[in-house]
Amino acid sequence: MQNNLIAPFALHPNIKCHLLRIGSEKTSVILIDNFLADISVIQEHARKAQFQQEKNTYYPGVRAMLKDSYVDFILTHLSSIITKTYRLEPVKAIAADNCYFSLVNQPPINLTKHQCIPHFDALNKRQFAIMHYINLGEFGGTGFYRHVPTGFENIDKDNLTKYCITREEHELKYGLPYQAYINGSTEEFTLLGKITYKQNRLVIYPGTLLHSGLIKPSDLSKNSETGRLTANIFAEFK
Repeated sequence: MQNNLIAPFALHPNIKCHLLRIGSEKTSVILIDNFLADISVIQEHARKAQFQQEKNTYYPGVRAMLKDSYVDFILTHLSSIITKTYRLEPVKAIAADNCYFSLVNQPPINLTKHQCIPHFDALNKRQFAIMHYINLGEFGGTGFYRHVPTGFENIDKDNLTKYCITREEHELKYGLPYQAYINGSTEEFTLLGKITYKQNRLVIYPGTLLHSGLIKPSDLSKNSETGRLTANIFAEFK
């Protein structure tokens, strides 16, 4: 990756990129450590941002819009590695959507059943989640899962119906999932691997991959300076 500047951001001189393979489907997950040269720049953006409780999705926390300059920097420097890793050629355009700072703040008692199990972000195999861990702290990371009854690790248009029917059948037989953040394997979902939360670490994975934040009680906060702050971008490679 070239360190071409898009002010005020720059790549860290000791940036490190790793490629992980998750589950039996060997889904590629890109992990990048030491991403930004100066993490305080994006922290300052978050400090000035206006966070609102999320109401349009299942995200259990508060969110604020990311600056266009940060999103542009991310896509400029990561589009090539994403295109090559996931063999996306040709790419006619890249569309960024749902670009937010995110802070989990909901206690387990407030969670819906959908917030107590792993989820997927998109059915489109050319849409990817880009997540940047911002703050320093011992926060929970991110886990990737397999749905045990179906064996599915990625949910797309081809297997969505079977996944949904099987999930409904499981709930009818065994009841609703335990009302808590999922932090490991259950009878219905197997934890395949996890990414540790580390300041200035960036993770990229397909939106189809089942995943969940590994949220601890101490992670719950709406304070952008001290909480489990992430920057999240969803990018479609058209």
